[in-house]
Amino acid sequence: MDYTELINMTRDYQLGDISSNDKALIYRIMNSEASSYRVASSKFRFRQQNSQDRNDYTILKRLIELRYIEENQEQRKIFGGSMIYRFTTHGLLYIFLNKLMYPPQLLLNYNVNSVLKTLVFQYFETKTISQGTARFYDAITEYLNECARLLIDQNSPPKSELESHARRENSLGYELDELIKFVAVKLALMYSESNLLTISSALVENDSARVTLYELESSMKSLIASDRKFMHLLEKTKTEFDEIR
Repeated sequence: MDYTELINMTRDYQLGDISSNDKALIYRIMNSEASSYRVASSKFRFRQQNSQDRNDYTILKRLIELRYIEENQEQRKIFGGSMIYRFTTHGLLYIFLNKLMYPPQLLLNYNVNSVLKTLVFQYFETKTISQGTARFYDAITEYLNECARLLIDQNSPPKSELESHARRENSLGYELDELIKFVAVKLALMYSESNLLTISSALVENDSARVTLYELESSMKSLIASDRKFMHLLEKTKTEFDEIR
């Protein structure tokens, strides 16, 4: 797996001082349609109508300076001059690093962004992500959090004079590769038949709810099994494991 482009794009990530108001606007963007923020250009450029507008404008400027969001020029043409703001690669890293409660739709809305294209959609088909269960998303969220931490840690000072950029990049690529292999094994174990029976029995006491949970997770198991990208990853991981045993 090649992580070079993603590593280069995140090398200058800024860990900004985000206030509660900043975070509130980030949540609004995450939970809006298409996970973007749309505002009439006249409202910000000519006359702020109320204190909320002025506050939003100040926060938007700060998030733009941190390179967490950017204006989407293509969509602006479509929406007749309205300003459309979307998360950047750095903005997504902030979300995943801090484990913000994002809607699953966020992953689909940003599937062409380097972060998700490289870390998620390289290994999972869109259908799997769009129909994932809560347990599946928990595993993906933990994985993205670890990936974000590794990518941001690359910006810390070298531990020694011998640690060159090339060596750190190779090490980072290896660690990211190991993370997705761990996820592959984790999901394979999570959706084994024995674990499905154990989980459904342990999490709920009501028989009807237990059956519903089992059926839901069984459907997820079938979905993963039909995902060619994931099965290729799992088979490759198994082959590498067999070679070192």
